[in-house]
Amino acid sequence: MPNLQLFLIDNYYKLIINHFNSNWIYFSIILFFIAIHGVFLSRKNIIIVLMSIELMLISIMLIFIFFSLYLDDFFGQVSTLFILSIGASESAVGLSLIVSYYKSYNYF
Repeated sequence: MPNLQLFLIDNYYKLIINHFNSNWIYFSIILFFIAIHGVFLSRKNIIIVLMSIELMLISIMLIFIFFSLYLDDFFGQVSTLFILSIGASESAVGLSLIVSYYKSYNYF
């Protein structure tokens, strides 16, 4: 009897994950294209470009997480942590470059 319960719980979990994965993957793809649109339209504003690049990284992380849940593999979640650290370092370097640029031209 416990094996039947585990089987039913596992299949219910797979059904829920399959249903929500498709919606969230569509959302991640739309988010990625919005971020690409933001990068190409606002070339002169570096802060919006950095925010759009962060949005791209977030959408990629969402896709990795949902595919790792779907495939029962933890590699997507581990790689999400690496992408998160790359995004944090990218934003720190980008903001420090912006501050040094504005300080060199006395905008403050």
